[in-house]
Amino acid sequence: MNEELIAARYAQGYFLVARDEGALEAARDVLHAFCNATAGEPDMLRYWANPTVETSEKCEMIERILDSSGVQGSLAKFLRLLVSKGRYSLIPYISTRFDILCRRSLKESTASVISAKTIAEEQLIEIKQVLEDKTDKKITLETELDPSLIGGVIVKMGDIVFDGSIKGRLERLQMQMSGRQS
Repeated sequence: MNEELIAARYAQGYFLVARDEGALEAARDVLHAFCNATAGEPDMLRYWANPTVETSEKCEMIERILDSSGVQGSLAKFLRLLVSKGRYSLIPYISTRFDILCRRSLKESTASVISAKTIAEEQLIEIKQVLEDKTDKKITLETELDPSLIGGVIVKMGDIVFDGSIKGRLERLQMQMSGRQS
């Protein structure tokens, strides 16, 4: 079975537990941090995926990590389950999928704002507010500079692109003048 599909099932299971506990945001943050700390490096990830390392040794390792980190409750049980089932090497996929499920449930989204020059904080707040009003989601903005835009902004949110840049306007005008429609 595909690793990403297996990871999605584990993420879904833990998501349901965390949601029922009313702790989605905290669970997401701790799971992400734990993933980075225990499997964020290729050598560490290889350890968890190595079939020659006994499951009992991996279980002892996760217990030492849990004890030193203070992680308890459902997350600790979940991490123990992953190790005992030989699935801990999937933790990066699980963490990513869990984040997607949380974002959907919490109505969160990320939008990229690309501009030729740095945008004033007040303008970013306005852009964020407009996007939140239009989408009924909590928006996190990421900014990027692209001097080739000349002026204006491009806002990307998933598959949706709002192009209000001068470069984009000039390209559309050029297409119209050459008889092509966009």
